[in-house]
Amino acid sequence: NPLSTMSATLEMLEMKNTPRELLDRLRPLESQILRIGRIVQDIQAFTRPSAGERRSIFVEDLLRETRDLFRLHEKSRNVTLDVPTVDSRLRMTVIYDQIVQVLLNLLLNAADSCREEGRIRMSLEKDDRDVRIAVRDNGSGMTEDVRQHLFSPFFTTKEPGKGTGLGLFVSEAIVRAHGGRIEVSSSLGEGSTFTV
Repeated sequence: NPLSTMSATLEMLEMKNTPRELLDRLRPLESQILRIGRIVQDIQAFTRPSAGERRSIFVEDLLRETRDLFRLHEKSRNVTLDVPTVDSRLRMTVIYDQIVQVLLNLLLNAADSCREEGRIRMSLEKDDRDVRIAVRDNGSGMTEDVRQHLFSPFFTTKEPGKGTGLGLFVSEAIVRAHGGRIEVSSSLGEGSTFTV
């Protein structure tokens, strides 16, 4: 609510006859209000995960929805995404929205790490005990030091204002709450693979 009030006040100032010089000085506030909003949403997602019961879902539906949401995002424009064909009978028991959130976060991070002609490939493996969904990119990869800190809150390699450093922290907490884990392999200059 306080952020909405601040945002509305800025909008009102833009509609009135506010001097251009003052508007130019206020404009950076708009992006910072949006950034604070993203941080608050990420913290809420961790402390109050989206309500919902675990239910049996088709993995095919999960991957399709994640793919479709990714394609709506501007980060997907210069990236080719390969999604596997999945046995239409394969099911898993999860809180659906939370796992979509995790996979979408992994795809968006992968897109961030890709240069031009980026390629992201999702894959799926299943055995008697586990379903493993991997997200591989041909991006810049990461050092071992960066990999060690990936799941720490507020840790980010992105430019200031581009990320909150909470996406992987929240994602790992969601996966752990489901009894799973996220594994990471990466080589500098050769891309990364995140496996849930």
